[in-house]
Amino acid sequence: MLLSVGYPVINVPWFKSVVDRYAADIGEIYFSWREIPSGRAPLTFEIQERMEADLRHFREIGLRLCLLINGNCYGADAVSAGFAERIKSAIGEIEKCCGGKPGTVTTTSPFAAHVVKNEFPEIETRASVNMRIGTIEGMTYLKDSFDSFYVQREYNRDLE
Repeated sequence: MLLSVGYPVINVPWFKSVVDRYAADIGEIYFSWREIPSGRAPLTFEIQERMEADLRHFREIGLRLCLLINGNCYGADAVSAGFAERIKSAIGEIEKCCGGKPGTVTTTSPFAAHVVKNEFPEIETRASVNMRIGTIEGMTYLKDSFDSFYVQREYNRDLE
């Protein structure tokens, strides 16, 4: 089993060295990106700058990157052309600064998943734990939007 590890949104200067030490046990690093609702606190300029360098390094050592588009509410932008453009722009920025596109996008939004699947079919779309999907039937309804699923938190944290 490989772990999915979240890039911290606070100043944690030792994060990179810990990931390096345990890289063999880590499958991916998930992270938020500026101007994309993620359900996480916004990044300061300093943390964003460090994160970009760290993500480039993590890709170089073979870790997969996972962009979070994981907000609970997108308001009037939920299915807008502007939101679609921000998603495409963010993936382009990540590709430029981090040496490649993210391997996965985890999202609460079927619209965001649709944008990613249409514009970047090589990127895996994953339904967020925050969607609270807990049945095969629920996954079946969304199978055209998502390649994989995090099941609802209550199941995800109940190993039995």
